Amino acid sequence: MATRRRFFPRQSGSPDSSASSTNPRPALPRRLARFERLEAREMLSGSTGPTVTSVTTTENVQASGLVIQPGAGQTSVAYFHIYGITGGTLYENNGTTPIANNSYITVAEGEAGLKFTPNANLLIPGGFTVGESTTAGASGSIGTTARDTVTVWLAGPSVASTTTVENTQTSIMK
Repeated sequence: MATRRRFFPRQSGSPDSSASSTNPRPALPRRLARFERLEAREMLSGSTGPTVTSVTTTENVQASGLVIQPGAGQTSVAYFHIYGITGGTLYENNGTTPIANNSYITVAEGEAGLKFTPNANLLIPGGFTVGESTTAGASGSIGTTARDTVTVWLAGPSVASTTTVENTQTSIMK
């Protein structure tokens, strides 16, 4: 079988700016190369990151059913790191115990389901980010993260569907 070679020009300003067949791909900055290695390691381990059920609520109404589960292949996860809470307040399953931003909850608490109360009288989406951890601290962080968005709908008046003829007033019947 023939070997395929790819040619990449060296970056301008390098000692030899001619094409090279020994370099399999262009040099990456250190940060990108590190990210690429981490991404490859996650792909090899089969980790998919945590999953969070999506919910929708109306304004000023607490949403329930935000169940968090560890990613596939993550048997060592003991805690979920909760951070980036926006647009409302996140609560434990009882609906009264708030979960502070940048805190850790147990897997059991996440699987029991969380509740989210949107900020009063606002129709902006809320949400939070979840990471997996083996400990209740930053040193145990593993895998990828998941961002959940809670959609908030208007709870006020709605418009009924009706038809009318030009220059004729129409009344809505209930």
